[in-house]
Amino acid sequence: MSFTPSKIVVGIIILAVAVWFAHDKLRESQVASARKKQRSTQKQQLQEAVLVASKQYSAILGWEKQFKGRASDAFSLQLEEAIMPNGGKPIVVDGFLEDVARRDDKYYLYLDDWNVDSLSLRFVLECDVAVAKEIIANKESFLELNVIAQIVAVEKAQFSIKTGIKNAECTAPVEIDSSTMFIAHGRCLHVISK
Repeated sequence: MSFTPSKIVVGIIILAVAVWFAHDKLRESQVASARKKQRSTQKQQLQEAVLVASKQYSAILGWEKQFKGRASDAFSLQLEEAIMPNGGKPIVVDGFLEDVARRDDKYYLYLDDWNVDSLSLRFVLECDVAVAKEIIANKESFLELNVIAQIVAVEKAQFSIKTGIKNAECTAPVEIDSSTMFIAHGRCLHVISK
C-alpha cells in the first residue's frame, strides 16, 4: 500500500473533520451540562426563596396536593376550604401569568395554576401598581410566578348563552356542559419570579 500525497491530504482532511466533530460534540455536551446545572441551581434558589417568603407570610405550601387525582369532582366549598382556611392564612400560588390588567384604578394579575389535576383554577389577584409595572417592564422574567396571596373568594365559573333573537317564535336547542373552571379572587402579598 503506497501513500501518495493525495491520499495523505485526504487522510488529514478526514482526521481534521473527525477531530472537529468530536470537539463540537464535546463542547455541546459541556454547554448542555452547564445549562442543566444552571437550571438546577435556579430551581433550588427559587424553592428557597418560596420557602423563605412562605415562612415570612405564614403561607400554606402544597394546598393543591389534596386535589391530586380527584380535582374533576371538586366543589367550590372544598376549594374554598383549601385556599381560604380558617385563620385567614395566605397561600402560595404557583402558576403562569396570563394577564396584567387595570380596572377602576386597581391593578390585577391573572394567573393560571397548573398544579391541580384536571381542574382549571384562575387566580385574579389585586396588586400594587409598582408590581404591575415591574412585571410589564420585565415580562420575560415573569411568565411563571410564585405568589403569596390572600384569597377572599372562590367560585365556579358560570357560563350563559343567549341566542340574540328577540321575540322569535322559533327556538334553537342549546347544550351547556358544566364548567370545571374555578376563579379565586384575592390580594397579591409578594411575587417571586422564576
